[in-house]
Amino acid sequence: MRDGYGRNKLFFLVILSMVGILLMPYGILGKPGRSTGKNNEESTSDIVDSMAVDSVAVNGVEVDSVVEIAVKDTAQNVIYASGNGVVLEINEKEICIVTAGHVLDRVAEDKQVVVGFRDPENWTHDAEFEIVCDRYETVRDADLAFLFLTRVDLEKEKLQPQTVPVAGKQDYDGLKTGDTVRAIGWDEGQKVVYEGELQDNWIFVEDFSQYMMLAECVMRPGMSGCGLYNAQDQLIGIACGGNEAGQLAAVPLHVVQARREEMD
Repeated sequence: MRDGYGRNKLFFLVILSMVGILLMPYGILGKPGRSTGKNNEESTSDIVDSMAVDSVAVNGVEVDSVVEIAVKDTAQNVIYASGNGVVLEINEKEICIVTAGHVLDRVAEDKQVVVGFRDPENWTHDAEFEIVCDRYETVRDADLAFLFLTRVDLEKEKLQPQTVPVAGKQDYDGLKTGDTVRAIGWDEGQKVVYEGELQDNWIFVEDFSQYMMLAECVMRPGMSGCGLYNAQDQLIGIACGGNEAGQLAAVPLHVVQARREEMD
């Protein structure tokens, strides 16, 4: 591990976080119009699949462990912000979903947080189940938010989501620069896999007082909150921003787990 952060990298991270928020305000639920960034042709990232994936499980990551999240006026069907999320935990009473905190920045009294699930048997662009989330918590010192849905709400729609595969401590600590990483999520109603390389997996940024992960990997507008996975298809972080040069920043898994434990 290395403490501190170079001035150039700090500048990069500040710009990256700003670009990530600016590029990802509009999402998929309700199918509103949205801006799209172009992938830099000189990026070292490879697009494994920019179209719909044709199997229920992609790289070991189940379709119904990846969700869409929107802040919307359900009466007017207006989307104010959206992103992705992953199902982190399931117990007898509820499920816990984690996403990037800035996805919920525009929540207000007249807006609702809606979680969108795909039917794993028919996950076309319009095969969508929306559930309003009444309980969620954002994290102050990291770009994270946790959403909680009751099992009763899911059972009404006959939904049976799966938890995302999570890296163990040994697998995470063994990550090194140049390792293969994948950003997996929903992009305009299609599940996509973007493959790239890890730059740093555990960097303390003094100005932000938090650890971050950096990777050379494509991240499209609307994918904030999607999972970042290792070569074994295990969750290693939650993506919080990306730019057109094919670089992204993610909250490391250890931080995600620590903040979740603090809520219990």
